[in-house]
Amino acid sequence: MFRQLLPFLLILLWRSEARPQSEGDEPIPISKDTLSRRPVYKHVPSEFARGQIEQTTQKPKRRHRHRPSNYDDAYERQMDQWRQQRKQADAARKAQYDQYYQQYFDRMRQYAVNVHVNRYNQLLKQQADEKVRFAKNMEEFGLRSSALGVDREDVDASVVSQRPNSSIWR
Repeated sequence: MFRQLLPFLLILLWRSEARPQSEGDEPIPISKDTLSRRPVYKHVPSEFARGQIEQTTQKPKRRHRHRPSNYDDAYERQMDQWRQQRKQADAARKAQYDQYYQQYFDRMRQYAVNVHVNRYNQLLKQQADEKVRFAKNMEEFGLRSSALGVDREDVDASVVSQRPNSSIWR
């Protein structure tokens, strides 16, 4: 039975030692955080990172990401020079592209004209051949082909060929 009570007695003894010894003293209160907001971490730079801090009486301006910061005149001149060079390079590149495409369009236009002229000449030749063939067929059937305006070298103008004779039908 004593073994069962031993842990209980040790706990009571330990708890009594944790209390203040004098009856009149109150226990030391543990302070709670009185601030309702989150603690702020203040970064303190190392000695290496610290530089000369410029002492001004003016309040520092807020920097917005979309606003360019104030640069010195040398940097501004360099940026202007770079912009001018970029503008000149863009103009030269654009002129080169324009020249290339103008030459290309001129070649394509000339090709289209040549194709059109060749097709037109081919059509004229085909029409002339058809007129000659049609005149030949008319003369074979005894009709004058002079109304077509075709001058045939192989046919004498005074002689008109007769219709083919068929002995079957006579």
